[in-house]
Amino acid sequence: KSTELKITNSGNIVANVTLKVEGKDIENIVRLSEDSFELGAGKEKIVRIDVVSTSSKILTGIIKINTAGKEKIIPVVINSKTENFLFDTSLELPFDYKKIFEGDILKANINLLQVGLKEKVDVVATYVVKDYQGNVFFEESETFFVLDGKNYAKEISLVNLPPGKYVLGLEIAYPGAFATASKQFEVVEEGEERSNIFLVSIAVITAVVIIIVTVLFRILIRHGKLKRHRKV
Repeated sequence: KSTELKITNSGNIVANVTLKVEGKDIENIVRLSEDSFELGAGKEKIVRIDVVSTSSKILTGIIKINTAGKEKIIPVVINSKTENFLFDTSLELPFDYKKIFEGDILKANINLLQVGLKEKVDVVATYVVKDYQGNVFFEESETFFVLDGKNYAKEISLVNLPPGKYVLGLEIAYPGAFATASKQFEVVEEGEERSNIFLVSIAVITAVVIIIVTVLFRILIRHGKLKRHRKV
């Protein structure tokens, strides 16, 4: 498959741009149409990205863009499937689990919907957690049969996973076919994040109290229980 990356020079001088694909998973299968060029002020450049893969695994990596001492990192996740795959496969993370604390449990919702001919199929589901350097921190497989469809929740313990951005991958396979799906999540340090939540909670509570006091004040004035003081 091919896709495009648009790079814009929003500065007022000519920029020397370099691009590099990094990550042991993708460095040999992701190809850029150009990896260095000059880009004039206010100009745009389209770089074509070609991906050639036959892997049944979730593949991760990054594309680094450097110019004038500044670096932009674009995360890359490659999900592949065979053309004859029997299921529509989806992997979703509830909103509360897109960012989790160190040591928490990651929860995901998985849906497999059989398309075409409805028949009982034994599948192997593999769950994997990777970073964008291609390192695997968790991998577990289970086998079950699917007829028509299957919707279920999966919990994954991330006890030793340090803070950072990761990919949760789902690899579904049966004889002669496979498909993959993935979602990004982030692990954050508990102290800092909970402090932010505490400050936000205080701000929300304060705003609510102010609104309640204002409404009560107006109601009391309306019913004559409070009198406004006016200067003579």
